[in-house]
Amino acid sequence: MRATFEDVSRRFRGLNSFFVVVDADEDGAFTRPENLAVLRGLQGWLEQQPEIGHTASLADSVRLLNRAFEGNAAEALAIPERAWHVEQLLRLGGDAVTRGLVDPSYRTANVVVRTGVSGTGRMGALLARIDARLEELPQRLRGRVTGDAVLLRHTVDHVALGELRGIGTAIVTIYLVLSLLLTSFRVGLFALVPNVLPIAIYFGVLGLFDIPLNLWTSLIAVITLGIAVDDTVHYFARFAHEARRLGDEVKATATTLRAVIRPVTFTTLGLCLSFLVLTLSDVRYQVQFGLLSAFTMAAAWAFELTLSPAICSRVRLVTLWDLLRIDLGRDPQHSIPLFQDLSERQARIFALIARMVKVPAGRRLFSEGDKGSEMFVVIEGELVASTVSDGKCVPFSRMRRGDVVGEIGLFSEGRTADVDVTRDARLLRFGEADLAQIGRRYPRIGAKVYRNLNRILARRVVTTAQALR
Repeated sequence: MRATFEDVSRRFRGLNSFFVVVDADEDGAFTRPENLAVLRGLQGWLEQQPEIGHTASLADSVRLLNRAFEGNAAEALAIPERAWHVEQLLRLGGDAVTRGLVDPSYRTANVVVRTGVSGTGRMGALLARIDARLEELPQRLRGRVTGDAVLLRHTVDHVALGELRGIGTAIVTIYLVLSLLLTSFRVGLFALVPNVLPIAIYFGVLGLFDIPLNLWTSLIAVITLGIAVDDTVHYFARFAHEARRLGDEVKATATTLRAVIRPVTFTTLGLCLSFLVLTLSDVRYQVQFGLLSAFTMAAAWAFELTLSPAICSRVRLVTLWDLLRIDLGRDPQHSIPLFQDLSERQARIFALIARMVKVPAGRRLFSEGDKGSEMFVVIEGELVASTVSDGKCVPFSRMRRGDVVGEIGLFSEGRTADVDVTRDARLLRFGEADLAQIGRRYPRIGAKVYRNLNRILARRVVTTAQALR
């Protein structure tokens, strides 16, 4: 059907039609020869455009009637010079020559235009040229373009614009959700990349193979985006749990991949096969929808299992669920000096970038002379620091909630005392790499933590100096 339509359209120089409507400022305006001459001049310009095959208007009917009554070949197809002559011809010709070309008051005339253009791009360029030409009409006349072809172009443009707005809104919404889930706008942007790339590739394929955007193909992007985001949320949430459990991003990436690769692969395979069933249809748009959907789903699967692990292996993730679940006790920003001037949410974020460890009573945390580059903050419990003097253990400090332990090791990688747990303790352990990461991902939190750490060390130096006097 499409091939036959295009062949007939080519032979007749177009089967699509639209209308150029010209309005006058008074009744009977198109019985006047000068206005009919304007119509005829507009037709001549239209017929010079390569996209237009034929035009028809009231001026053509008047010229034909004039030739029939005059019977003079020399004045064939001429517009009469007097208005009363035009009125007589139209009266004698009756409705048969005016129907669809002018309204009963002869105030609005219609130019029927036949064209072979069907694509919205070429139609838009043609309409822009026609609008510019209509601006040149005399002030007493005003022109506009309408018709099915014009309305179809506006509809398709509206669909394309709606597609752009819909995808844009979806991407922004998903970005905000991912940022909330991962508690960072920066990490949320990284997590968005594996979801957006398949959509970009999909539209690139449409352009590369000149596949039109229609009501079928416009659905694929949003469907794929929704499914890809679902996989992303599952992957990142599982990774955050494994990273917290194992304490190593690379190991957590491998563990997460082993856990999700089968369900994600089988789900994607099932979806792709389901969409490929549409390729058995005799309707071309359904075939395109099935093929493109399966291709885009496969691309989303590939990015989910390659790009997402690459991102996760380089970033310590903090999810909203972890943030809500972690327990730092009551008002940590007030009771723990390291968290001074932080909000409770910021304190929780720092605690998740670091690691929470539990040490039972009676166990030694570290011994004097051990190598270690991490320090601890007491969240709950009690620890005692001691040293050996003359063969005896001499306690010199007792640490409770909010106190720091092992800060010397953070900078010198050596322990200067024995530290034992006297009451079951929960400790926040962090090192130089954790401080660097918090500085990169959350610079405001990092700046305050560094300042508070400097204050704690300064007070520790003052206390030690006073004890030595």
